[in-house]
Amino acid sequence: ADGEGAVILNKIVSATFSVPMDATTITAATFTIKLGATPVSGFVSYSGSTAFFAPASNLAPNTEYTATITTGAENLAGIALATDYVWDFTTGIEASDGPPEVSMTDPTDVELCVAIDKQITVTFSEAMDAATITTANFTIMKMHGATFVSGTVSYVGVTATFIPQSDLEPSSTYIATITTGVKDAAGTPMADNHVWIFETITPYTVSLSALPLAGGVVSGAGTFNSCDTVTVTAVPNAGYEFVNWTEAGVEVATTAIYEFELAGNTTLVANFAILSYDITLSVNPLPGGSVTGGGNYEFGESVTVEAIPNIGYSFTNWTAAGVEVSTNAAYTFTISEDLALVANFTLNSYNVVLAPDPLLGGSTSGGGSYDHGSSVTIEAVPEIGYSFVNWTENGNEITVDSSYTFIITMDTTLVANFAVDGYIVTLES
Repeated sequence: ADGEGAVILNKIVSATFSVPMDATTITAATFTIKLGATPVSGFVSYSGSTAFFAPASNLAPNTEYTATITTGAENLAGIALATDYVWDFTTGIEASDGPPEVSMTDPTDVELCVAIDKQITVTFSEAMDAATITTANFTIMKMHGATFVSGTVSYVGVTATFIPQSDLEPSSTYIATITTGVKDAAGTPMADNHVWIFETITPYTVSLSALPLAGGVVSGAGTFNSCDTVTVTAVPNAGYEFVNWTEAGVEVATTAIYEFELAGNTTLVANFAILSYDITLSVNPLPGGSVTGGGNYEFGESVTVEAIPNIGYSFTNWTAAGVEVSTNAAYTFTISEDLALVANFTLNSYNVVLAPDPLLGGSTSGGGSYDHGSSVTIEAVPEIGYSFVNWTENGNEITVDSSYTFIITMDTTLVANFAVDGYIVTLES
C-alpha cells in the first residue's frame, strides 16, 4: 500500500486492477520499482487481475522505493490507464544473523493494574514476516480457567498488536505468548516461545467521613481502580480547623488535600478540631470598676461578661476597638473570634443645693455640681439683725459652723438656719 513501512526485504510487490488486463502489456517496462532514479531488477508476471513484481534479489533495508504502473498497461479492450499509478513503500530493518527476538512488551512481564481495555503489543528485534503474525502465534489466555481471549492481531513496522474482542476481566491474571511460529523477513523463526504475564486492574472503594460531623466537609470518595492516584480534600467549617486524615485510627496525612496511590478499599476520616478564642477584658478608667467573664471559650459558645462599677462610678458601655457593642453591664454574645472588650465607666457628679431659712436671714455660698469624692466647702453669712444657727439636712443638724467642709458622695440639700437677734431695752428715770 502507498506509504507502507517495514516491508520485508524479499517482498513480491503486487498491483490489483479493477478489470482484467491484457497480460502482454504488463511487462518490466510498464511495471517498475525504483530506488530513487535507479530501476530495480526483477521479474514481472500477471494472473487474474493482479500484476506481480519479484525483485531479482532482496531489497535494501530501511529504504524507500517507488512503484509505478504506467499508461502502457491496457485492459482487454485496449484501453490504457488514464495516468501513471505511483506508490511508495519503505523496507524494514535487515534481518539479524540469529533468530528474531522479542525486545519489548506492553504490558511488561508481571505488570499490575493493566487497564481492562488494553491492547497488548510486542516489539520485535527486527522486521518480521507479517503473514506469520496471527492469532495462532500471538495468544492471550486467562490463567484461571485457561480460557483463551478472542481478538485480532495486526502488524506494523516491528510491532504486533493483539486487540481483544471485548474488555479483559478485572482482577485477573493473563498469560501472553508469542510462539516460534512467528518468523522474520528472512523466514527465520524465533528460537523459543516468549511468555509473559500481567494482571488487570481491581476496582476499589474510597469512603470518607468527617469527625466531628459539624467540623467540615470532605470530597473525593468513590470507586477507583487499583494503582489509580486518588485525591481527597477536607474543608473545615467556620469555627473549626483541619487536623489530619486517619485510616483505622492511624494518621496517614496532615494536609487537607491528600493524594495517594490506591492499593485496596480505603476508609479515611478527616479529623477537625473546634477553634477556641480568648476574651480579654479591661476597664476604663482603672478605678471605675471591675469586670468578670474573660477567658478562653470554644467557637459558638455563649459568653456573658459583666461590668461592676465601683462606688462613685456608673457603667457607660462595652467597646471593642473603640466601637460600642453594648450598653448593658451584663453583655451576652456568641463567640466567633478573639475579642478585647473595654468596660467604660463614668465618674458620678452630684449637686449641692443650699437654702437660707428664713430667706431674709442671710446668704449662702458653695452650692453647685461636684465630682464624687470632691471636697466641698459651704458658707453661711447672716444678714444684719440675724445670727447663724446651724446647717441642717432633712431637719437634722449637720454642724453649727457657718463654714462647713465635707466630702461629697451623693446629691446633697442643706439649709442654713438663721435666728433674729434679740435686744434688751433698759429704761431709767
